Amino acid sequence: MDTKTGAGKKLFSRNQGARHSNLATCIRNLAFILLLRRIIELLVTVPAAASGQFCTKRRQVQQVFTLIELLVVIAIIAILAAMLLPALKSAKDTAKKISCKNTLRQMDAANILYAGDWNEHIADTTPTPNLPGSTAKAYNWMFKIAPLVGLDITKNLKPNGGHTKFFTCPDNPEGNFDGNFPSWDMNYYLTSSGIPLKLGAFSRPEGKVYLCESVGYGIFYTWYFCVTGTNPNIKLRHSRRANIAFLDGHVDDYGAPPLPLAENNAAACKWLSKDYPVPGDL
Repeated sequence: MDTKTGAGKKLFSRNQGARHSNLATCIRNLAFILLLRRIIELLVTVPAAASGQFCTKRRQVQQVFTLIELLVVIAIIAILAAMLLPALKSAKDTAKKISCKNTLRQMDAANILYAGDWNEHIADTTPTPNLPGSTAKAYNWMFKIAPLVGLDITKNLKPNGGHTKFFTCPDNPEGNFDGNFPSWDMNYYLTSSGIPLKLGAFSRPEGKVYLCESVGYGIFYTWYFCVTGTNPNIKLRHSRRANIAFLDGHVDDYGAPPLPLAENNAAACKWLSKDYPVPGDL
């Protein structure tokens, strides 16, 4: 972050604090006025009640004050709602982001467990021998890791299959393309000529993408791994950031930049391909 950006954020924070302070002062002033009116009302009506002059005018005054009080309360509630609703929305968005990350961590851990069972090969899109179910399932990374997260691979695990929503982000509960694909895509370059690469093939697995939030068909190519351009496939679902799972098992969120902003294969390859150095900010 540069100095100007930092200064801007500090200035914004101070201004926001000043606004909240002004609102709090207004609320205190309204409460004080309301209390003062009550005191005046008591001072006026008590003598009248003692002298037997507790008349219709008193009831009318009381009704007027009750209406004013109601309006003041409504105004206070409206002010408090205006202050709290953005915070509640932010908290809800943060909860969805954390839930998405937790699901990605489970899938990341399942991939590592799968590699331990299959001679260090990654759970990718190449066929797995003797995998129960159809041939299509044998090629699907979802079905490879499903048993390791407690799912029944004899069922239709697509988001629209009706059996599980495990493969969907809370901000994308229906999945991609009418529920035919999950909320995340897998890195296609984890295979080499149709053979799944091994975890040991990556000297820096902490810098290689395994899964990323997307709008696509379940796999990433370099010309899809971008935020803008002709074929942008990365979906910035969480406050303009995307959750990404890496081969070493950790999950983090990124915005643009450093994510590629167009079909720049060189930039995308740093994130996806085995033989490219990882970006310096990973």
